[in-house]
Amino acid sequence: MNNPAASFTRIVLGLEQGTSDSDNLRFAAEFAKLLRLDLFGLFAEDPSLAHLANLPTLREFKLLERRWRPVEGRNLSGEFESSARVARKAFEEIAQASGVPQSFEIVRARAMDAIATITGETDIVLVCEPRQPANLAMPAFSETVDAAMATPAAVLVVPNSLIRQHGPVLAIGETTDDPNLTSAAKIAAAAHERLEVLTTKDSTMSISWRRPDQPGERMIIMTRRISASLNPLAIASRRRVPVLVLAPSHVSPSERRVIG
Repeated sequence: MNNPAASFTRIVLGLEQGTSDSDNLRFAAEFAKLLRLDLFGLFAEDPSLAHLANLPTLREFKLLERRWRPVEGRNLSGEFESSARVARKAFEEIAQASGVPQSFEIVRARAMDAIATITGETDIVLVCEPRQPANLAMPAFSETVDAAMATPAAVLVVPNSLIRQHGPVLAIGETTDDPNLTSAAKIAAAAHERLEVLTTKDSTMSISWRRPDQPGERMIIMTRRISASLNPLAIASRRRVPVLVLAPSHVSPSERRVIG
């Protein structure tokens, strides 16, 4: 059976230490199944944490013991291995239950560096809105988002709660002949949804005036050039729908608009 989104081969999902979110894992697996893609779980260990653990002045407060103790490198390494096992188990269970091919890799690098090194133009990198709003302002999150947007991969921004499972796929193009509409049409066809098209001239108003609880789109698709002015993370959070940002490699001028 042909892949309806043949320009992509896998979805890359970063797994934070000890914070593997089951909703995000299920969404990634379901989206991978929808487009017949592989699912790749990436667990990154920040080497700077191990360096900090070996500083003689670093302390942690042990609640049960009611005293401060030095942070030992071997303890931190054990916690990392335990978190990786938990993340891998949750990832593999959900992937297997969904019936999608999967692989899992542990790397010793910052998440932003790992994404930049591992991903390519046939990947879709999943960026999930943090559960805690305060984490949006954390450098680690913003740096990871920037790193994903700088890769040749497409980026799928997922809000911390989805409001609907069905509805049209909304594609935003610079014009009605924007070549990214070809990829959007393939995804809409795979989801058995109608394709709606907006141009940048009217997209901002059309998206902003709708309340999240009003009938609307299942997904929004735009190019990276358009995303620079529309802020896909803010749109995903307000509309509570996924926003797929296509890299230039997926919207070559040779493509033409195809609406299925």
